[in-house]
Amino acid sequence: MKNIAVLWDIQNVLPSKEIANIFVDGLLSYCESIGNRSYLIAVGDWGKTIAANIPSILSENGFELLYIPQLDTKGKKTKNSVDFILITKATEMIFQYPHIDTYVILTGDVDFRPLVQLLKKHGKTVNIIYNPHNVSERLLEFADDHKDYRDLIPDETDQYDNDDDYSKNGKDFTKEEAFNLLIESINQMEKNKKVPTPGSVKVRMKMINDNFTGMIPGISNWLDFINEANSKGLISYEQKKKEL
Repeated sequence: MKNIAVLWDIQNVLPSKEIANIFVDGLLSYCESIGNRSYLIAVGDWGKTIAANIPSILSENGFELLYIPQLDTKGKKTKNSVDFILITKATEMIFQYPHIDTYVILTGDVDFRPLVQLLKKHGKTVNIIYNPHNVSERLLEFADDHKDYRDLIPDETDQYDNDDDYSKNGKDFTKEEAFNLLIESINQMEKNKKVPTPGSVKVRMKMINDNFTGMIPGISNWLDFINEANSKGLISYEQKKKEL
């Protein structure tokens, strides 16, 4: 049975006060489906944008709470120290609690990418829970698994808001459908001023449609798919700083 640590950057993945209780229930149920909950911690500035009921809900469910005030300097926020606290905490845990083999991290911040890489070097499994409107594909590339936080909320709460970028077609993808999803993903990333690399655009495709697994009929590997899209004139690419 796996031993799980949950690390929550609560200002990056923040459910509304109306659904906070059922989201935490869904999160804990998700963890129980994986293994034993060994350590739970949530870090944030409770005095800012976080609803007043959320800290009490977390405390009642066994979370350690760390209050980190986010100071403003001449109207500008200082560097988010929540990231540093969680990254330091997780790094210490590798050696303090070697029995913990699975880390569930609630964030979408690319600053956690080195932590994910470090945990994996030490043989840990890393699952990311993210907000699709506030996530870096470059972070998700390195996770063993990743989920939209809304997937942990029961369907009857209707928290999908009919987002155009969150569709489920319930069928296997044809090559043509995969090409269309590729184009949609690249357009979306460029609109959000993100650079689409082969790995990050594959993650974005999975985020847009969770039925997409990356497997495409007639394609043996992912770069063959990218090259075929290029040869058909559907996309274009270039090499920049050793990245496609």
